[in-house]
Amino acid sequence: MKKTNVKWLALVLSALMVVALVSCSASGRLDSESMNSSDKYYDAPSSAGDYDYAEDEMEMKPSEENADGSMPPVADDAETSSDGKTIEEKIIRTVEINAQTKEFDQVTVKLESMVRELGGYVESSRSNGAGYSSGSRFSRNANYVIRIPAEHLDEFLTRSGELCRVTSSYSNVSNVTATYYDMQSRLETLRAEKVSLQAMLEKAEDIETMLRVQQYLYDVISEIESYETRLRVLDSKVSYSTVTLYLSEVVEYTQEVEEASWGERLGDAFVESWLDFADNFQGFTVWFVNAIPTLLVLGAIAAVVIVLIKKRVNKRRAKREQDKEEKS
Repeated sequence: MKKTNVKWLALVLSALMVVALVSCSASGRLDSESMNSSDKYYDAPSSAGDYDYAEDEMEMKPSEENADGSMPPVADDAETSSDGKTIEEKIIRTVEINAQTKEFDQVTVKLESMVRELGGYVESSRSNGAGYSSGSRFSRNANYVIRIPAEHLDEFLTRSGELCRVTSSYSNVSNVTATYYDMQSRLETLRAEKVSLQAMLEKAEDIETMLRVQQYLYDVISEIESYETRLRVLDSKVSYSTVTLYLSEVVEYTQEVEEASWGERLGDAFVESWLDFADNFQGFTVWFVNAIPTLLVLGAIAAVVIVLIKKRVNKRRAKREQDKEEKS
C-alpha cells in the first residue's frame, strides 16, 4: 500500500512539473510578443475598467478639440507574433459627454431610438426635475449609461452631437491586448492541467490519492471559471464601448465667450439681472395664484381674531371708564 501511495504521489508531482514547464514556456512566448509591440501601444500606462491592466493600457486625456464628441483615432490593425500567429488588438473605448437641449422630451426619445438602431442598449438611466412647460423654474436632467458596438461608436458620437449641444466630452482608450492574451494562455494551461488531473483521478487506486487529486482538480476548476469570467468581461468591454451621457434641459444654450470687455460684462450683468427678476416674478405670480385659497382662509381667520380682540379691548376700556365714574 505504501509503495502504491509513493508511486501515485510521484506521478502527481511529475504531472504538475510538466504543466509548470508548459506554462512557463507559454508565458515566455507571450512576454516576447508583448515586447515586440510595446513601442507602439504601451507608452502611457493607466488603469481602467474593473481590473488592473497596469502597463497594458493607454489613456488619452480630454482636450478642447473633443468637445463635439469626436474620438481620437485608434489603431485597429492586428499584430503578428514571433511564431506567425495573428494577435487581434483588444481596445476598450469609453466616452463621457455633457450636453444641453431645449427639447428634452423629443431628444430623449430620439436618443433611445438611435441607440437601438445602432445595435446598442441603455445599461442604466435616471432622470429628475420638472419641465419649464409645467410652470417649474427648475430644469430636467437625465443620466444615461449606454453600450454601443465599438464599430458604431464614432457614428453615435456624431449623431448625438447633431441631436443636442455638446458642452464637454472626455474619451479614454485602453489597450488590454497583452493582459487578454496572457489570461487566455493561462486558461489554456489550466484546461490542460484539468485533463491531466481527471486522467489521474480515473486511475487512482486508493482513497488518499483520490482525495489529493480531487483537491488539486477543484482548485484548477475554480481558477478556470475565474479566468473565463474575466475574459468574458473584457470581451464585452471591447465589443461594446461605454458612453456616459449627462443631458440637461435649458431655456438658452450656454454661450462660450472668449474675453469680454468691462462694458460688455457690465451690460451682460444688467441684462442677466433683469432676466432673473422676470424669472423670479413669474415664479412668484404662479406661487401667489396657487396660494390664493390658503391666503383667503388665513385672512378670514385673522379677521375674526382681530374682531374678537378689538371687542375684548373695548369692553375692558368701557369697564375702566365706568369704574372711574363710580369712584368720582
